Amino acid sequence: MNAKTNVRAGMVTALLLAVALLSGCGIGDCTAGSYRCANNKLQGCSNSEMFGPTSWQDRQVCEPPQVCRFEIAALGVETMGCYDQNAYCGPGLELCTSAGTESWLWSCVLRASDQTYRWSSIKCSAQNPPTTCIPYFREYWKFGCYEVVRNCKIGETRCEGSVAFVCDPYPVEIDNKAVFNWVTQDCAQIGKVCRWMTYYPGGPSGFDCAQP
Repeated sequence: MNAKTNVRAGMVTALLLAVALLSGCGIGDCTAGSYRCANNKLQGCSNSEMFGPTSWQDRQVCEPPQVCRFEIAALGVETMGCYDQNAYCGPGLELCTSAGTESWLWSCVLRASDQTYRWSSIKCSAQNPPTTCIPYFREYWKFGCYEVVRNCKIGETRCEGSVAFVCDPYPVEIDNKAVFNWVTQDCAQIGKVCRWMTYYPGGPSGFDCAQP
């Protein structure tokens, strides 16, 4: 290998090191942000110091008879931490997930076949008529599939005098239905007027409160 080749190899090595440092990943034995169970401990991978190498670090120590679990049932549905031996999720836990127009209700329930707690899902958007999963409050927070009622379309805006109307992208539970409703703001009360505006060049536009 000649001197020119050595110089080029050195430059490539230096470049790779620079990319690793700038990305904050460092050079280590794991990928920053990942998790695992080891020796009945939940461990997370992170940099020990800024731009330093990554390493596994203890996040939670599980005391027997509990066991450490880290599993991903679906995007946004995780089992992570210390659990009873027959549990692979938190008993009674519920949550909603969505992807585009599809919506799921997830529940941690007891499976009769082996008496273990596992994640179970209902695809709300596949029901007839289609429903969507939303949280609702009945003394405490719960989740459910509800038929959708659209009093407005997401992204829709309008003005009525000085009042700006914006369609809330998050439905609320009303009479056992998931209702998309208008949210209003009287612009005059904050010294503004309701008019068409573009939030930044090339960005979204709509009716909103703006300076006179």
